[in-house]
Amino acid sequence: MLNGTPVNGIVDTGSTSVLVRDSVARKAGIIYRRVTCPLYSVGDVNQPSTSTIGEAEVDVTIDGVLAADHQVRIVSDETIPVNVLVGQTWLQLPHVHYYKRGVAMVFESNVTTEQLVPDEEVICSYIAEEQAPKPKQPITVDEIKIDASVTDQQRDDLMKLMNQYRHVFSKSLGELGCTDMIRMDISEVPNSVPVNARPYKTSPTDRRVISDILHEWKKAGIISDSTSTYASPVLLVNKASGEKILCVDYRKLNQQTVTHPFPMPDIDAQLGSLAHGLIFTTLDLSNGFLQIPLTDEAKDKTAFVTEKTVARFERMPFGLKGAPAVFQRLMSIVFKDLRDAGVVNTYLDDIIIPSRNWSDMLVSLRRVFEALSGAKLTLKPSKCTFGNTQLDYLGFRIRHGEIEPGQKIEAISDYPRPRDAHKVRRFLGLAGYFRRFIVKFAEIAEPLTLLTAKNAPYVWTDEHQSAFDDLKTKLCSGPIVRMYSSTAEITEVHTDASSKALSGVLLQGSRASDLKIVYAVSKRTTQPESNYHSSRLELYAIVWTINRLRPYLLGVRFTVVTDCQALTYLNINRTTKPQIARWFEVFQEFDFDVRYRPGSRMAHVDALSRAVDDIAPSDKSVESELAERLEVFTALTTVDRVRFMQQADDQTRKIIRLLESPDERTRGEEAEVNNYELHDGVLYRVYQGRALFVVPKSMRKGVVMSAHDYGGHFSVDKTVARITRDYWFSCMRRYVRQHIKMCLDCLTHQRPAGKQAGLLHPTPPGRRPFQIIHIDHLGPFETTTKRNRYLLVIVDNLTKYVHLYPCRTTDSVGVIRILNKFIDERGVPDRIISDRGTSYTSHAFERFCSLHSISHVLNSTRHPQANGQVERANRTILPLLSISTTDQRNWDTKVREVERHLNSAMNKTTSKTPCEALTEPSEQHAKVRDTIVERQEQMKRQYDRRHHDRVHFDIGEVVVMLRQPTPGQSTKLQSKYRERPMQIIEVLPADTYRVAELTSDGTSVYATTAHTSQLKSWKVLHEDQSDQEGEEEPNEGQSDTSEEVGATGNGHDDLDPGVTVNGSERAKRSRRRPGHLQDYVLD
Repeated sequence: MLNGTPVNGIVDTGSTSVLVRDSVARKAGIIYRRVTCPLYSVGDVNQPSTSTIGEAEVDVTIDGVLAADHQVRIVSDETIPVNVLVGQTWLQLPHVHYYKRGVAMVFESNVTTEQLVPDEEVICSYIAEEQAPKPKQPITVDEIKIDASVTDQQRDDLMKLMNQYRHVFSKSLGELGCTDMIRMDISEVPNSVPVNARPYKTSPTDRRVISDILHEWKKAGIISDSTSTYASPVLLVNKASGEKILCVDYRKLNQQTVTHPFPMPDIDAQLGSLAHGLIFTTLDLSNGFLQIPLTDEAKDKTAFVTEKTVARFERMPFGLKGAPAVFQRLMSIVFKDLRDAGVVNTYLDDIIIPSRNWSDMLVSLRRVFEALSGAKLTLKPSKCTFGNTQLDYLGFRIRHGEIEPGQKIEAISDYPRPRDAHKVRRFLGLAGYFRRFIVKFAEIAEPLTLLTAKNAPYVWTDEHQSAFDDLKTKLCSGPIVRMYSSTAEITEVHTDASSKALSGVLLQGSRASDLKIVYAVSKRTTQPESNYHSSRLELYAIVWTINRLRPYLLGVRFTVVTDCQALTYLNINRTTKPQIARWFEVFQEFDFDVRYRPGSRMAHVDALSRAVDDIAPSDKSVESELAERLEVFTALTTVDRVRFMQQADDQTRKIIRLLESPDERTRGEEAEVNNYELHDGVLYRVYQGRALFVVPKSMRKGVVMSAHDYGGHFSVDKTVARITRDYWFSCMRRYVRQHIKMCLDCLTHQRPAGKQAGLLHPTPPGRRPFQIIHIDHLGPFETTTKRNRYLLVIVDNLTKYVHLYPCRTTDSVGVIRILNKFIDERGVPDRIISDRGTSYTSHAFERFCSLHSISHVLNSTRHPQANGQVERANRTILPLLSISTTDQRNWDTKVREVERHLNSAMNKTTSKTPCEALTEPSEQHAKVRDTIVERQEQMKRQYDRRHHDRVHFDIGEVVVMLRQPTPGQSTKLQSKYRERPMQIIEVLPADTYRVAELTSDGTSVYATTAHTSQLKSWKVLHEDQSDQEGEEEPNEGQSDTSEEVGATGNGHDDLDPGVTVNGSERAKRSRRRPGHLQDYVLD
């Protein structure tokens, strides 16, 4: 029933809305708003099949189930086959329930309707039947993982504790927690446009799976209906178990999201904090991301679209940029006190509790459960383990205070032989994750490392195979190192140095004979460091190793063991050499002794220093290493940055040196430093009465990019004006102009102003009628009773006689059939000029022209002027045909009449009608031809005054080509040129070029011809060119793109060899005399 009026209809679970016929709406007295909304049929999400004519709010009742003021869409009567079609917007209402009973569908409601009438307003509400909340099922032993060594009493104590905190566990989405300690927001970069994508197409089976998942999420309050302007598509992903999970493709949203970083936990620190644990408990949050709410603004931005609905997230979903950082921030807030006390370790949603015994574990568990309860977070019981004596964590296996490689070793043992340098690099990266376990790792891996060098040939030899097998064997044999302990009885640091590398090893143990490796470090020396004296180099190794292991050594008494008298060197030189004095200061924060050990007993460290340890060598000196540790924050001002860059540039450093010694300058040097000033070690140039920073070559690119690329992409004058607010460098205008010519954004979005490129190249008329013809299709028109939709227009370029042929299609078969008919009437033409339609570029048309010895000329793409004869005729044909036709379905019956009118009208160029010119004696044709040639020369002179021929391209030159606007969108903000550059592959007559888009391997993927007016050159900036003096300065206000011009000149690809192409000489450039020579007469 609609507003109490009985109607017939059907229930369609595949329909989105409730649709009502227009006539039924009027009969039921429904007053609707005129609204047009597209409606899509099944299988086509791009093109709507029909549209609505209005919408209204109606009381819709089925079997007594009422939905008051429900929105319905009004459609025309022929749109749907029934009076009413009930869709998902009614069926998915919370109080509507339906099921099948036999062959009938039953509708029921679980709410009662009650109308309350206060004094001021009428409120209609639904009061849900109160239902007592179902008690949560207790957690059982079968739902968790407990170590086999745990006793029955310990297991009972654990289960009692877990069920006491049953509210911090969730077995389903309905029990999922939602914290109130943090909310995620999504900040977008300025001027971002809402992401609005079409849904991905899916199969009927996947659509059912998506619908079930969304229904479950909506029931759990994870998602809600959305009216947001954002819409990201979704897709199903298969897990290893075969289960399908729903993911939202947020890639476009992430591209415009501002990053808010938060530090992830350090892996070494995480491993070190687990050293005291003998048994381990691992807890895992249940859908941890979905337990963090979103801000109201962020909810709309997470909206997603499927083929049936649009919804948004209420909680933080997977796939958002910044979601891991937000989650780690939450973990840091929730477990801050427990982490500081050493009770718990967290890495994203993994919670690790190391314990000394079972009782200690239960105490720690209670504290963790309290923290989770306060944060309103829940765990997943099936992913929690308790009382394990070994722990697999972050790729490592930990047990009894020792650490060894974890499950990743299986990937190394099964790794196939690398087939290229990229796969070698991947293997070294995987093996390098465990390099702390392998002595002489770099020495073993050196042959493989050399294969990854730039430009190194990839040749796999026995040496590489041996290194590959040796690394796999050593890593898979279970190497073990001791975990760091701040309470170890003995801690030693062994160091060694060579001219190639520094190395250090941290060892710990309960006695001197039981020391085990905890950490091994090494680095390559820089070129200056490799020249140090051996004693100085050994001291340097101690300083670098202690600095590298600083987190482990602060507050711990340790011993440094070395094989050289480094301490003696330190004591002798600490008061005479500044560098040694700084190193001495570094030692003051540590508590250590230095002990000498002969080199024969330092082989474990010596091998590391002799080997090249780092896959990517470190060129940092010890000074920079120490500076990174001591300086928390460094703000570099503009003055400091310019000063540093000037000191690194030879030219500016020379001028500074001249300014610092004014008494020693020659006359030539005086002229060289004229208008320069030096203040506080910074070089300035006096320009228009202001002192500007002198920009060295290394800073030019950054300064110009800041002023142009990040300053609005303005022209040369405005960019130079912006730069000269603070900076100056020689030949600035030339450099800026070349930079703008290189700017792809300017190149593809700006059309050139001023005179356009390309002169007029008229097509010479034939010497007899129909020797040269122009052809083109006009249409499509309304399909006639004879099924004609197009008109083939043929124009003779001598007599201007027009032939019109109605046709059904534009394919080559139809064109060839019409041309055969034309040849029967007029004879075989010598040349046909056409556009690049598929009917003219097909192989069939080429064979036709070859068979009749016809020269076929194709005009360049998007340059109809080259076929101007027929284009001009088309402009006349359309209004004549429109005026002559009363019924558009019979327009082809008027074609002969229009053709007669055209050929009987006076032609302005020949001063004759086409019929007269055609029927005149042959000797009169020469006069007609001379008249046309004379008229073409006049048109050329007029046209060429508005154009120029200064733009020429060479083979191999990179250009961008004018693009076709995207249909259905406003052209105002579309890029004007193709964003993918092209290359000139052939120079054709009449200012026309053949261009091709090239792939990285040189294969041509797209080729066409283009007129010079459609091309713009992409110039590469050469520093030597920008430094040349005597450049010609443009006038103030002149556009920087005036030289990169396009034109509307006519032209086509091919002409007869005897045809002369007119053109003017390219203008020569004049150089302006330098200012200091104006008063001299030069020979």
